[in-house]
Amino acid sequence: MPETELEGFRNYVRDWFIRNAPPEMRIRRGGIGWYYEDPKFIDAAIKWHRTLYEAGLVGISWPKEYGGLGDDVRKELIVRDVALSLVLFILAARALAYPLLARLFFIMAMRNRKRNT
Repeated sequence: MPETELEGFRNYVRDWFIRNAPPEMRIRRGGIGWYYEDPKFIDAAIKWHRTLYEAGLVGISWPKEYGGLGDDVRKELIVRDVALSLVLFILAARALAYPLLARLFFIMAMRNRKRNT
């Protein structure tokens, strides 16, 4: 994917977050640890994550057969980078870091499987 296309995607994501991110998903001073104990925040975070999924901003690099979009992993990194630069809670980096790690493990497992067959 060309860099100009990735930069266009970055601009789209930034604009989308600015227009759609609810105020309660902004990370407040002092971190996010206490948020997990607030049922209202948990409900809002679940709704926010669902909104991100419906907008195509979660699972970008996951294979289609596993519910993802099967797209470039760099787009997933862009979403994380933009969200964090805007101080947004996207299950902070975890929502995107875990899928990226899982994706990397999946790729490694498939490569290893090919070598062993």
